[in-house]
Amino acid sequence: MLCNRAWDPGRRFDTAPVPRSWIEEHFGPERLEHIRSQTVGSSSNGMIVLKSQAEEVAAYFADAPRGPLSPPVTPPGVEAAEGIIGRPLPTLLRRIYTEVGDGGFGPDGGLASLTGGRRAPGT
Repeated sequence: MLCNRAWDPGRRFDTAPVPRSWIEEHFGPERLEHIRSQTVGSSSNGMIVLKSQAEEVAAYFADAPRGPLSPPVTPPGVEAAEGIIGRPLPTLLRRIYTEVGDGGFGPDGGLASLTGGRRAPGT
């Protein structure tokens, strides 16, 4: 289940941006008032940030490719990161990095990469 969520571009974070114009085109302009409780924010470039569980997010990202932003880390890669931080990762976190992906998903911008130190693309 975690892979499905982490690999879904509309659900990999707690929120997702959807173009205002797309919502108006696919759901009608009145929908913007209807989704006010799901709206987290908006930007000057016409994007509305919605909670990831919103119907509009699922529809907008329905045909987007699925997969990890960064491939999973190999066990030696995790061991190298553990050496840098000076302690072993908890078992569950180790599994997430080796089975799901090298960060880029989760709450608040997601887990940082073990190999690149980044969070979401562009950060």
